[in-house]
Amino acid sequence: AVAVGQTDYAGQIMDGLRTPDWQIEPIETTDDLRGMVELPWVVWAAPDVLSLVASRRIDDPHAPVVVVTDDDPAQIEAARAVVGRLAHVTWPVLADELVPRLRAQLERASLAAQVAELRAEVDASREALSSTSTNLATATERLVTAEQLAAVGRVVTGIAHEIASQLALVGYAEAIKVRVE
Repeated sequence: AVAVGQTDYAGQIMDGLRTPDWQIEPIETTDDLRGMVELPWVVWAAPDVLSLVASRRIDDPHAPVVVVTDDDPAQIEAARAVVGRLAHVTWPVLADELVPRLRAQLERASLAAQVAELRAEVDASREALSSTSTNLATATERLVTAEQLAAVGRVVTGIAHEIASQLALVGYAEAIKVRVE
């Protein structure tokens, strides 16, 4: 579906868009247009409509909107400042010009949604990788500490064995001394 803002030329625009692919929702006022944010818009570049389009673009920079103007350079400049060169057409406009622009806007919005979804997945993966990296660093630190303690244990065991051997030798010497006496 496409929301077409009511203008002097809205009927002609809607007739140009009437194809099996497009369902047209004529809009009488800008208040009605506010409620149609899920649809692509084809609107005339009136100042109140441009401010509405600008606020929609703030909320969703890739919102599908095509703005129609006449040949007035100031109106063209104002429209292009809000929606850019590719989302602007001048009157008279043919369906052959308008339909591809609408399709391009819809494709752009779809691609932007896919990019946002992929970006969210990348962020989640990055967070998981960061968490795994932190866990790996902690595990490595614990393993190094365990290895150091095991090495100290082996050294202490070796020293204890040597001391025990020396004490045993002293004990034997004492026993021999007692026997000799």
